[in-house]
Amino acid sequence: RLVARAGGQRQERVVCAVPPDFPLIRTLPEMVEALGYLLSRRERRRFADAPKPQAQRELFDEFWGRAVGNRDAARTQLRRYYSRIEEAGKRFSTFKPGWKTDRGMVYVVLGPPLHVETWPDREIWYYSYDDTDERHTYVFERIREMDDQTPFAHYVLVRSGAHQRPWQRAVEAWRSPEK
Repeated sequence: RLVARAGGQRQERVVCAVPPDFPLIRTLPEMVEALGYLLSRRERRRFADAPKPQAQRELFDEFWGRAVGNRDAARTQLRRYYSRIEEAGKRFSTFKPGWKTDRGMVYVVLGPPLHVETWPDREIWYYSYDDTDERHTYVFERIREMDDQTPFAHYVLVRSGAHQRPWQRAVEAWRSPEK
């Protein structure tokens, strides 16, 4: 945080240092961790129990190969998924990688919303033109730190049972795209 005084006014600028390849995901452990939104509990356990990186690599290849079916389609789907992970990193990173935030999670699985309403204390993402359809409306509340000095806005998804079925359909679409 850089603070300067100019003309009797206090001016602040927040500076965030990131690695040169931010927000790229390059290593197998990073790719496996980011795959978590699509994994079942059993699959997550298998990855965690894999004894060596080679075993994790085989599970990773098996996941995408089984989910998609053919090699070219799997490569396309994999590229699409990780480009969403990277975009979420660019858009939503604060004190943690953007894809690990609630907004990042929704962005990765559902993609960009049709439109967004931004308020000082919340964001509302619409995935339907029907603004009253709560199944396709995601509300993120801004969390303020105790000292209110946190330079980054942090948003938490207001979870709703109405999201469950559309979410499951979106995950299934990632796992079983048109072959």
